[in-house]
Amino acid sequence: MRTIRYFFDLGHPYPLWETGTDTYTMKPADYGLSDSLARELKWLAEEYANRFDELVAATSADQDWREQPAGAEWRRRSEAAVERLRQEVEGRFAVSDESWPA
Repeated sequence: MRTIRYFFDLGHPYPLWETGTDTYTMKPADYGLSDSLARELKWLAEEYANRFDELVAATSADQDWREQPAGAEWRRRSEAAVERLRQEVEGRFAVSDESWPA
């Protein structure tokens, strides 16, 4: 079974990646995702990009923005999006959530 890798990186509008494809960077349409999930994934990626400088600065200060109240909401929505992604591709793809350090 093919695996969708879910993580955020600057320069890609969605947290969707798949090793072994011609493109590696994927879009919601590649998996037939719903419009509402596609919009949520795009918002999450944009918010991540908007806060990237805070994330880098916080790394050295050991205070990640995703642990702060606004960041906690982003994290909650990201975790919910992963679950929706799993539901929408169930039986066709596995989903590997690589968005948060273990």
